[in-house]
Amino acid sequence: MRQHILGVAMAAAMAATGHAQTYLSETIKLVLAFPPGGSSTFSSLPVTCHMEQVLGQKVELEYRPGAGGNVTAVAVARAKADGHTLFYGHAGLLSINHYINPQSFFDARKDFAPITLPVGFPLVLAVQPGMPAASVAAFAAHAKEKGADLVFGSAGNGSVQHLGGELFKRVVGADFLHVPYAGGGRLQKAFLAGDIQIMFDTGSNIMPHVPTGKMKPLAVMASSRLPVVPEVPTMTESGYPGLAAKAWFGFLAPAATPQAIVARLDQVIREALAREDVRKELTDLGARVIAAGPDGFAQVIATEDIRWREVVRAVGVKPD
Repeated sequence: MRQHILGVAMAAAMAATGHAQTYLSETIKLVLAFPPGGSSTFSSLPVTCHMEQVLGQKVELEYRPGAGGNVTAVAVARAKADGHTLFYGHAGLLSINHYINPQSFFDARKDFAPITLPVGFPLVLAVQPGMPAASVAAFAAHAKEKGADLVFGSAGNGSVQHLGGELFKRVVGADFLHVPYAGGGRLQKAFLAGDIQIMFDTGSNIMPHVPTGKMKPLAVMASSRLPVVPEVPTMTESGYPGLAAKAWFGFLAPAATPQAIVARLDQVIREALAREDVRKELTDLGARVIAAGPDGFAQVIATEDIRWREVVRAVGVKPD
């Protein structure tokens, strides 16, 4: 009897392993809810290039921006659960969205199988270069004085960039205005055009413009400095301990995707994140490599959910 049970278990394990290794028969679609050219694009490409090499199939980025990502998330959640359609989900959609859009028609914890959380992007507070503020404290004083005359932009209503800015306002006691844009690319254009004076955005969107003098970074919203801009202090160093916020992106599959496929994809993605060239490329973007597997990724979604709930309720964020 014991030998029979062991035999059945071994057969099931071999079948699952074989399924995970041979399931690929067509292009893998990685669906993104943002337009091309932002942090989601640049952080996914080094990983998907490695996936193509190892899995022997093309990984195609498919951009479906709009509607706050809700329509995109629902479409991926309902896609065939065979590993060929994946979602590059982000913090705003997975841990914040349902507090702002109760009718989002998807549940991040029930409708998706987390695969790997590769990176997090600490937000950076940046202001127009002509603003009379060389530190966070000086900026906070200036913002209190000017109030609604100052405008900060974000990558979307309810995005981490938005809530990071709202959190900052609450901590320092300022009350400048918020204008949402459809993604990081459009946010950058608005800032460079002078339409807004303040941004809380990822390093990948801000740092290319620092050497040109078009943006002035004041602080990193994290506990340690970013290697790409070692001269920019943290919020803690600037006198605001604990004032931290980051955007993050992760690979997910429809919930019914076989566990063996999820495990295989996680293995390949984390292999990519262990490569020095991939890690350097991501670090140079202003990212921190996290490389959390399915369980760790699920825990991040849950923890961030609790963290941002109070900010959303305090600010009273409403859907667009």
